[in-house]
Amino acid sequence: MTTAFVTDFHIFIRAHARTDFQGQSHSETDHVEYFIAVPAMRAFVKEWLTAHGLMPQSEWLETLDSLYSSDSLEERMVGGMLLAQHKAHRQALALDHFEQWLGQLHGWKEVDSTCQTVFTPAEMFRRWDEWELFLRRLAASDDLNQQRASLVLLVDVVRSSDDGRGIGLAMALMARLVHERDKRVSKAVSWVLREAVKHHRGAVERFLAEHETHLPNTTLREVRTKLNTGKKRV
Repeated sequence: MTTAFVTDFHIFIRAHARTDFQGQSHSETDHVEYFIAVPAMRAFVKEWLTAHGLMPQSEWLETLDSLYSSDSLEERMVGGMLLAQHKAHRQALALDHFEQWLGQLHGWKEVDSTCQTVFTPAEMFRRWDEWELFLRRLAASDDLNQQRASLVLLVDVVRSSDDGRGIGLAMALMARLVHERDKRVSKAVSWVLREAVKHHRGAVERFLAEHETHLPNTTLREVRTKLNTGKKRV
């Protein structure tokens, strides 16, 4: 069943699709891409919710089921935006249901739009036993997109919290994935390590020392630059 949000977003896509776009996507998706600017999609979500209000949980789930099983990158990205806007529904979301959505994501742009700073550290720590098992399962998947998701979901945890559970899990997952050279994973490892520097410098330094021979040169350079200057690059 198509919900009102999905119907309106399809109208939005038809009005904003970049049919004259001559470039090539760098998002690694195998879904249709309309090259719609992210700020325009965020504005659509904000205006739609202002006009209609937050969705009841059943409608929200139905809408996200439809968006994540759609044909386009944009529908998956706007799904992440809706996920971020409905805090109460998100906090009650069954992780098995969330995993079904993650299984529909291809490429860094789709993964990050759903996983980056959507679930807050407080939300994850409140259900930490569930989240830890869930993230370990994602990291053990043969799907590179789910491997990336397992790390991106921890970016805000290690950046914003000094809780040892978050950095401990992040280090365990990265140790498991450190040999992977696909950029979806190797760049996520670099990202997590750099964001962990503020609260977990010692853990980052130990990880580099232990895994130096396995990490890509780009990752080593980025993380060491972050440790030395506070920046990704100088």
